[in-house]
Amino acid sequence: MRVPSMTPDGARLLLDGMDESRRTADHAAMLRDARRLLRAFPDRPEYLATEAEALHELGDFRGEAAAWEAYILVAPFPRDACPQLGRAYAEVREAGKALDAHRRCLSFDPGQPDLQLYLANALMQRGESREAEELYARILESHPGYGDALIALARLRMGQGRVEDARALLARVENAGSNPDALYAESVLLETSGDRKGAQVPLRQAIRVSPAYADLYKRLARLLMEDGDKAAALEVYESLLQVAPDDEEALRRSRTLEQALKRRR
Repeated sequence: MRVPSMTPDGARLLLDGMDESRRTADHAAMLRDARRLLRAFPDRPEYLATEAEALHELGDFRGEAAAWEAYILVAPFPRDACPQLGRAYAEVREAGKALDAHRRCLSFDPGQPDLQLYLANALMQRGESREAEELYARILESHPGYGDALIALARLRMGQGRVEDARALLARVENAGSNPDALYAESVLLETSGDRKGAQVPLRQAIRVSPAYADLYKRLARLLMEDGDKAAALEVYESLLQVAPDDEEALRRSRTLEQALKRRR
């Protein structure tokens, strides 16, 4: 098939247009220009990367994954498609493809701790904790202060009932008091140890640090509900809806709590 031709001036106009669309967050126009360039230059990795970027912003994660797959085939540094490729598959609930993507990504740069972490996390989501545990340990051998690996391994240890090991791992996380994931894990640890009231404290602190982190609100609301404090749980859901108004679960639970509190009056 004959590839459509494009003059250098025509390509430059489209490139300038893509840059402007990126600056103004006009992702539909950015995608349109990227695809026009790809019709003339189908093997240019930078245009495939721009297509993937635009599709991601437009919420077309299946299309994004396809663009990154094409990128890997032609890019001189296929590792640059990582971890976006695996994340795109995860967004469309293709857990097997996400896991495969993270394995391929690690093969591009086997010693890269970030890629090891993404693969380990994908393994955990698939219930393959033994291989994930080995990867977390390998990361911490070469990077003892890697916070995300410490937190992930601590949560795995909690699931194994090894509470003291988990506590020791969390104690090694630098600036844990300002790390929402570390604070979330601390809450799990406290609840596991039987301190349900104490488990609420790191969650409230984490919400101050990261107010858009929905899982923090949901865990805090659950703890309050289980303690019978429906009014406080409702306040937490209302706070979540201020930062995530489209959260259907939070909306449903807040309405249920409102009705329960009205009946109580």
